[in-house]
This record gives sequence, C-alpha cells and structure tokens, in this order.
Amino acid sequence: MSAGRHAIRNGRPRILSYLRPCCHLLYGNILTDWYKQGAAYWLTWLMPPENLVFYNTQGGFVPPTAAARAKWEADPVIKAWGDQVQYIVVDADTQYYFQNSFDFITPALSAAALGQMAPEDAAKDAAKKINDYIQRNPL
Repeated sequence: MSAGRHAIRNGRPRILSYLRPCCHLLYGNILTDWYKQGAAYWLTWLMPPENLVFYNTQGGFVPPTAAARAKWEADPVIKAWGDQVQYIVVDADTQYYFQNSFDFITPALSAAALGQMAPEDAAKDAAKKINDYIQRNPL
C-alpha cells in the first residue's frame, strides 16, 4: 500500500516534507506561493480579538490590539501594564539597549534568586547600571 507519491522516498517516510510547511508558517517564514494559503488561513484565524487573546495569553504576551486587550482576562497589575503597550515604540535604539541590558539584568536576577540581594535592591542596582550604561553609550 502506498502512502502517497511524496510520503516515501528510498523506502523511508519523508516526514520533513510535511513538517517543513508547518515550521515555516509558525515562524513567519512564508517563502513561496505554496505557503500563502496556509498563511492566509493562519492570519484569518488569528485576527479576531478572542483568538488574539488566546494566542498571546498562551505565549505570555500582551494582546496587540485594543479590542483584544478589552477581552483580555489577566491579573489587574499585568493588565494595567499591558494597557501601556499603545505607547511602546521599538526601534533600533530600543532594541540595542534592550539586548545590552541583559548584561546587567541577568546578574541581578541571579542574585535575587539566590538570596544574595533583596529583589528590590537587585532591581535598583540593575536599573542604576543600565542607566549609567546608557549615559556612557549614547546613540
């Protein structure tokens, strides 16, 4: 019994031929016309506010549209922070400082997690180091 023209090659199943389209679609790499129908279906599913809320909540993100954020059921503190997303602009400068801030944030998180510093002190220390870095390295 044949599993299909493309399913078996040299006596082995060609699983990658079926996984590749899914992987490219999920990671946003729509490379050829072959993927356009799947991308259109994915975006059609994703855009209603209820689906944006589900997808972003599961991924740990703030829903990107006001309609989705209105339906978002999150902790009040997180929701208040998430409502600030409308003011966030990520440009090359922001991305540069964000990437470099890990040099200061990671040791502070580790110190707080290991009990070497109080979390508040670790956060203040990391913030001071980041601000000093930005002052020394203006873009």
